Parts: sequence; structure tokens; C-alpha cells
Amino acid sequence: MCVISAKYIPELGWVGVKNRDRGYYPVINIKKSQQNGIERVYIWDENTGYTEGLNEYGVSIISASMATVSDEKGQGTTTHEGTRGSYMSPDGKKIRTALLEKTCEHAIANLIETELTGHTLVFDKKNCFILESGYRYGDFIHKIEELNKDNTCVRTNHGILLPWDRYQRLPDDAPHSRKRVSSEVRKIKSELNLKNAANLDEAMESLLDQSDHNPQLNPCRLDARKGYMKTTGQIACVPSQLTLYYRPIWSGITFDYDKLNKDEDKCFFEILSQRALRSQKAN
Repeated sequence: MCVISAKYIPELGWVGVKNRDRGYYPVINIKKSQQNGIERVYIWDENTGYTEGLNEYGVSIISASMATVSDEKGQGTTTHEGTRGSYMSPDGKKIRTALLEKTCEHAIANLIETELTGHTLVFDKKNCFILESGYRYGDFIHKIEELNKDNTCVRTNHGILLPWDRYQRLPDDAPHSRKRVSSEVRKIKSELNLKNAANLDEAMESLLDQSDHNPQLNPCRLDARKGYMKTTGQIACVPSQLTLYYRPIWSGITFDYDKLNKDEDKCFFEILSQRALRSQKAN
């Protein structure tokens, strides 16, 4: 149950930011690969093999599932010591494969072919698309919308282009309704905050909102209670810089900075501190 967002910033072009929520403590490995002559940099969840990031052509992909069950199969097998789970996320593989495409349009076509479900932002410096997809009565259904540079885009965990998908307000299903309320409130808060963001730092900080006393209603869910979803980290892709940013919040992280950022490389990685997180909490 994550938050993904996109905004066009004049000095940078399109940027995408995600709060990644998990029910387990993940260990994130930052990886770089060369395949089919294309360089990619991406996060790799050591527990599940889930992946998202960007490639040397600026094609960037971040996604929010509307059904986290499949990506939670490794729950409980990763600890603060970093014990690795054996489950491999099919969605991670689909995204890695789509990152071998040179254009957003081809990446979207690839994701449709492999039937990736959920909300997925596919963007480069000049163009941004939201792909929303899911299964209904056994059929794979998808819709695509190209985003206007004057507008922001935020998605959480309920259908927008496909309003029937995932969480609904059901009077006879209180847990389902609570999750829908959480999804709606986190979306609204993120939209309001992101609207006034003028740069990358502000775009990322807009998703660190912890203003509600109920952590599950905040875009950044710092919830100490057992069994509740928690925001484990922030991801940002900036195609114009060919750079992936990651801010660990409740996660381990491993990377070799020198190997990730060689002079001859085309894609780069930067790690961010938790200082902005503490500042938001103080406010």
C-alpha cells in the first residue's frame, strides 16, 4: 500500500516520487546492470526481488500495487539483520524487463504484454503516463492516460481509471472500508502537498506528511504497531539527471557507491538522509 506521484518541474522535467510501504522490514540493494546494451539502475528488495528504477534513456518506472498480497509473501523472513527470503516478485521481473525499452511507449506496451497490475507511472524527462490495470472476471483490463505538465498525479491503492478495482466503501466489510478511507486520505493529502512543490526536495518532502494522529492516514506511515503497514523508504527517479534517489526510513540498504557511480556510467544513484523526515515530524 504505497503512494506514487509525478510532477513536472521546469528545471528538471518530469520527476517521480514514491513512498514504499511494506508489512515487513526490507533490505534494499541498489543495483546497476548492463543488458542488451542498456544500462539500468534500480532498487532490489532482497526479500522479494521487487524492482523499480530507470535506464540510460531516462525511461523510469515506479508502481503502486492495489493488492499487496503477492508482494508480501516474503513477510517475516527479513529481519534487521537482513535474512533473505526466497520469494521472487513477478512484478519486479516485469518492471526490470520493461526498463530494457528505449521509450515510454515501448515500456508501457511491454508492461501490458506481461500484464502488470496496479498503478504504474512510466515517464522520461518530457513525457509521463499513468498505466492502471487489473483483472476483472478473469480478464486483464488496462487504461492509459498521458499526463499534462500543468497537473500533478498521485495514486495510492484504489482504482481511479478503473473505479471498480480494489478497495471499496462497503458497509458490511469494515476492514475493506477502512483501507479505502486510508487510500483516499493519503491520496488527497499528497495531492495538496505536491501541488506547491517547486523542486525535487519539496516534491519528496510533500510525501513525508505525518500530520494525522492515526499513522495509517498519513502518506508517510510511521506506525510502531505490529501488523500495520509501514513506510519503509522513499524512491525518486529524475530522468533528466538519469539519477535514482533512495531515502531509507524503515529498511536496511546495501550498495557500493563507487561501483554505482563510475565516471563512464550513464545512470547514477544518490542516497538521502532522514533529516527531512525528522523535520516533518517536528512540524
